[in-house]
Amino acid sequence: MKTYGTLLLAAMLSLSASSCAVKTYPRPVTAKEKMDSNVAHAIDTTGAKLMARVYTGPDYDLARQHATIDYSYYLDPKFKADPRLFYPAPGSLPEVEVVERLAEDDRVEVSLIKWPSLYHPMNPAFAPYYDTYTETHTAYGVYLKSKRGNKGAIVISHGWTGGDITKSYKIEKMEGLVDAGYDAVMIQQPYHGLRAPADSKFSGEYFFSGEVARTNEAFCQTVTDVRSMVMWLKDHYEVVGIKGGSLGGITTLLTAAVDDTIDFAIAWVPPSSFGDMPEDSPLIPFIIEGLKESGLDRQKIADIMYVSSPDNFRPAIPKDDILIFAGMGDNFVPPYMPAKVWEAWDQPEIFWFAGGHVVNFELKQSMEIQREFLIKHLQK
Repeated sequence: MKTYGTLLLAAMLSLSASSCAVKTYPRPVTAKEKMDSNVAHAIDTTGAKLMARVYTGPDYDLARQHATIDYSYYLDPKFKADPRLFYPAPGSLPEVEVVERLAEDDRVEVSLIKWPSLYHPMNPAFAPYYDTYTETHTAYGVYLKSKRGNKGAIVISHGWTGGDITKSYKIEKMEGLVDAGYDAVMIQQPYHGLRAPADSKFSGEYFFSGEVARTNEAFCQTVTDVRSMVMWLKDHYEVVGIKGGSLGGITTLLTAAVDDTIDFAIAWVPPSSFGDMPEDSPLIPFIIEGLKESGLDRQKIADIMYVSSPDNFRPAIPKDDILIFAGMGDNFVPPYMPAKVWEAWDQPEIFWFAGGHVVNFELKQSMEIQREFLIKHLQK
């Protein structure tokens, strides 16, 4: 709470000292929504700068963000013709094991589960590196299960820098899904938390980074892990969907682009592409600087990251089964990014809220839209 108050104060001071940061709005807005979006934009800006300072610090070795793995594999014309070739379906059902019971009350039980990741490196040049990242070879999930028995389940993907899921999950937030008729599995993204390599400077450093080959492969592994869990849940539930925010939002979209067995996808504040991140992004200045020092320009990055950019795909599920949330004042994921996917995907349902990446001033309305969407899919 103290951190939020500090960010809010800094944001208000920033707004009072400058003109409004948000110049365009994707829908008609009130004066209050304009103010809220600009406050959220300032909070994002301040928060991003604090995050970059905390995660990297003054002694961070920028060489950790250089591209060193041969990335020519991703430039193969076959991926331009069909980027889905980069995401093969899991070859078998995952062997899921319950590790421990994390919590329990009269309504739900929460367990940590794990399974061997069914991902295999696509780029042969990356394989020797992946062999050294032993921590990420095992997938983990926090499984919240209703005691009354639900017919729906949802796989949740967290955002970049998300920590150990056994410590970061919020049972009260997940219980909202249970009330809507869904059990849930929050998966640990590769290179984060329980899956972070021992020498990581922060959770997620090895996922979203200047090492573009590893970033592409991390997207492939996440999609594989999500699809594996969807397959497992399909044996136990009638309706299985996916959702995620930020990094989890883009991986949700990538999964929805290649897997026609999922029943729905909900993407919160999703980037359209790693290559679309603005050069003056306050969130990842160290990554952008590392890319520049590697000699990669914007076009080369876009070409390499073609396979992990949802706007280059078409959804594998009907657009009525897709829901996107985007912040009009988001300065982590600027509004042009989710708008780009929305246009490329034939304009599925999207709600533009007054807020940003950190703060949503229309959260109550957003959650009601999500709840109605979830209930509708149980009634199909």
